[in-house]
Amino acid sequence: MKKTVFISSTYKDLKPHREQIWRVLQDFDVDITGMEAFGARRSTPLQTCLDEIDSSDIYIGIISMCYGSIDDITGKSFTQLEYEKAREKGIEILIYLIDENNGEVKTGFIDFGDNYLRLHNLKKILKRNHTIDFFINEIDLGQKIHKRLEKIIPIPGQSIKRPNVIDAKVYRIKLNEENWIVFVGYLNGKPIEIFTGLAEDNEGLLIPRSVTEGKIVMVKEDGYSRFDFQYVNKRGYKTTMEGVSHIFNYQMRTFDKIVNNLLQRNVHMNIVIETLKHMSFEDNKFSNWNEEIIKILKE
Repeated sequence: MKKTVFISSTYKDLKPHREQIWRVLQDFDVDITGMEAFGARRSTPLQTCLDEIDSSDIYIGIISMCYGSIDDITGKSFTQLEYEKAREKGIEILIYLIDENNGEVKTGFIDFGDNYLRLHNLKKILKRNHTIDFFINEIDLGQKIHKRLEKIIPIPGQSIKRPNVIDAKVYRIKLNEENWIVFVGYLNGKPIEIFTGLAEDNEGLLIPRSVTEGKIVMVKEDGYSRFDFQYVNKRGYKTTMEGVSHIFNYQMRTFDKIVNNLLQRNVHMNIVIETLKHMSFEDNKFSNWNEEIIKILKE
């Protein structure tokens, strides 16, 4: 699923910077939202911004030398209220402040008096709560955001570096009346690998039905990688199930690898799904595996 990026800043003084960020984000498979995309709505401008943040995954806050439009009720700027909404929601927050010594700021776009004090206080809050970065101009800002986003959202076609431990979900499917388990590994909320194994069988995977999530751990042995599934049982103990990448069926394991290669190359999900649709097993009892995997990846 695509991530949504919300761009927050004052507008008139940072219009070139916002335009640069929109250009940078075109390199990534993301949805972009900000005041440029709102259009006509019945809600107030502030409420529109807060509603958009509520459905966003990443907040990019750009702060220069203007505090911005102030809400009559709270006495805070729209930009500050947007930041507070993003922090309340717990989404990824990236903060960029103008370099006050070397930054390029146009005449007329510097606040004084009460607004300067409010802005100064906001910057203190941001520095206390986050590891922030400084920018000089829109080009410098764009380069820094691009570099940071490469670590969060790989560019389509760019290989994803898999950590040794990633989050996972457990799905249970039926293939010709047989019970199977699909482990799906996620990185930054996006599926990057699957392992399909036979369940509830002497030679299969025995896992409590109450278990729906855990971790997939990559273990390297003698030059080969093994993948284990870890979960916390009802008594609070960590339980490890070794070898979920074990070959239960050679062709199914081959298909798992094909899907994983596409996911880890950050190929668009539509291409992954089209590839799945064209896979066909020699054994008809696995014929609905494609449909089940597609449903899982579309969640």
